Amino acid sequence: MVSSRGFALDSYHLIGLIPFCDMFNHSSSPAHTSLSVDPDVCEHCGSLLQCEHDGPNSERLESLPEAYLAKLEADGMADMVDMRVQREIMAGKQVFSCYDDEHADAELLVEYGFIEGGNTAITWPYREFLDPARPESAQRFMALLQRDSQIAEDDNSHVYPLVGTPRDQQPEPLVIRPNGELSCSLAIILFNGSADDGESVETVGEDLEAVLRKLRTRDDMTNPQVLLMANVVCSIIQKRLDRFRHSELTLKDLRSVVDVSYSYRWS
Repeated sequence: MVSSRGFALDSYHLIGLIPFCDMFNHSSSPAHTSLSVDPDVCEHCGSLLQCEHDGPNSERLESLPEAYLAKLEADGMADMVDMRVQREIMAGKQVFSCYDDEHADAELLVEYGFIEGGNTAITWPYREFLDPARPESAQRFMALLQRDSQIAEDDNSHVYPLVGTPRDQQPEPLVIRPNGELSCSLAIILFNGSADDGESVETVGEDLEAVLRKLRTRDDMTNPQVLLMANVVCSIIQKRLDRFRHSELTLKDLRSVVDVSYSYRWS
C-alpha cells in the first residue's frame, strides 16, 4: 500500500506520503500535473536551507541561487513539495498525473493494480544500465546517442527491423516493443555496456553500426558480436523475470488465511 501511494523525494527523505497528491489518477498521454521536488537537501538533516552541517564552501548551496532560497524561507515553502500544472486544465474535467513515464502496463499492474491498455512494451530505466562506477561508459553512451543519424541509418527499410530507428529528436525510452523490436536507445546502451571502458567512441560506434545493420537485415546472425548482443538482451529479460514477485502461499494456504481472518472479524 505504501509503495503504491509513496513518492520518491530526495536522498534524505527517500519515499514520502503526500496528502492529496495520491488522489490523482495516472495518465501518460500526457498528464496535466507533475510533482516538483528539489533534491539538493542536506543528507544529514534534510534541510534545503543552510544548516549546521553546511561548511563555508558547501557545494550543495552553490547549486541553489541565494534569491531562490531567500524566497522559499520568506514564504515558508522550504519544506514543501509542489504539484505543478504541465498543460491547460479545462473546467469540469478530471486532472491526471503521471506516476512514472517509464512504466508500461505490466509494471503498472504490479505496482498499482491497473493497466492503461495498449502499452505492453517492456521498459527499463536508464539508471539500471548507467553504473556510477563506470563514468567513462556513461560518457561514451551519451556520445553514441549523438551519432543517432549514423547508427540508425537503415538502407533496407523494406526489411522489418529487429532494432527500430529513432522516432523523434529526443532519446527514446529503453524499451522492447510487443513485436520484439528493440528501441535504438536500448540497443545502444546494451552494446555500449558490453564494451570495455578503454574503447573509444569511434571504435564502439563503428562496431555497433555493423551489428545493427546485420540485425536489421537479418544478415550473418551467427556473427560473434550479434550473438553477444542477443545474449545481453536475453540476460536483461531473464533478470526481469527473476524479479517477478512470486507468492509463497498456495491457493489453499491463502484460502485458509482468508477464512481465519473472516471468522475472527465477526466472532
